[in-house]
Amino acid sequence: MKSFDSQRQKAVVGLMYVAGLIKKHQEKVLSRENLTYQQFNILRILRGQNGKAVSINLIKERMIDQTSDVSRITDRMGKAGLISIKPNKDDKRVRDVLISQKGLDAITGIDRFFDEMCNAPIPLADNEVMELNIMLEQILNKVIG
Repeated sequence: MKSFDSQRQKAVVGLMYVAGLIKKHQEKVLSRENLTYQQFNILRILRGQNGKAVSINLIKERMIDQTSDVSRITDRMGKAGLISIKPNKDDKRVRDVLISQKGLDAITGIDRFFDEMCNAPIPLADNEVMELNIMLEQILNKVIG
């Protein structure tokens, strides 16, 4: 009996498995700064806003893991002082989120390890990584548009 019904099925399962390995490795590195994978993702999104507050919905749209409970995670991050959360002055149902200095310091601390986070576990030569990036871009362009 064969393991997969098609090469496409094998590729998808392989991508899922490798993504899990990469995430596990990154979580190990992130634990040095007492951050979870989702918190790191949120802090990177907020840092990219250059001091501009954004809604929780915008954060959720940009998250790598869009199934995360962003409201719950941001509440915990607010209590930890990594971000500030305030009601939107135009729409009280919307909460504005802004990275704090403590959050900036935490993400800057992780920046020291970012190369390490990105180097494992992908034992490919530079030209193979470039080919992989091209294929991933093709997939993303067709799926996301």
